[in-house]
Amino acid sequence: MLLLPREHDRQPGKDWVMRRHAFTTLIVATAVIAVATFGGFDDYAQTEAGLGTVPYAEPVTPITVPATTTTVPATTVPLVQPLPPAPTTVPAGVRCPEWWHTLTVFWPSDLWLQADQVMWAETRCQNLHRSNRGGVGYGDHGLFQINAINLDYLAGWGITAADLMVPAMNMVAALILYRFADMEYGCGWQPWYSSVDYRAMCDAVQH
Repeated sequence: MLLLPREHDRQPGKDWVMRRHAFTTLIVATAVIAVATFGGFDDYAQTEAGLGTVPYAEPVTPITVPATTTTVPATTVPLVQPLPPAPTTVPAGVRCPEWWHTLTVFWPSDLWLQADQVMWAETRCQNLHRSNRGGVGYGDHGLFQINAINLDYLAGWGITAADLMVPAMNMVAALILYRFADMEYGCGWQPWYSSVDYRAMCDAVQH
């Protein structure tokens, strides 16, 4: 139950006024002592937190230190060594001069002239497709007339039948087959046995 004060209880007596004045004086005096001792309420809070007081400091003029630049000479190291430059001239006696520079990019130099002979013997240097059964994917393909029987093996190298009709890719595929035959039969030109004297060509390479 809420008891409301009677009217005469609301009038402050003399004693109450004196007590309020003494309490106010005590608060003011405490504040003055705190300011004098700790330098302000902000510093007092820092002292209580164990941070100590913040001394007054004169403004400091910033000093600009000139930057120094050291130049390190750049060195370039190629990640992949480039292929030797292709010959600028075509030797006398080459049968397929229009394909000579492309051939020299992919084939080793000791096989350039023999590879040129194979292209001449197979297609007279023409990028041809020959088949009695259908289009590309059947029969013989390109400059080296690579037969479709080799497509499964070449697929392992990422080469398709369509690739074989691109002269540069045909040369790459022919070199792959040359390396395979060299390891399997001891003569890399064996796959072209019907067009060239592969044994004589291999003997010439070995000697």
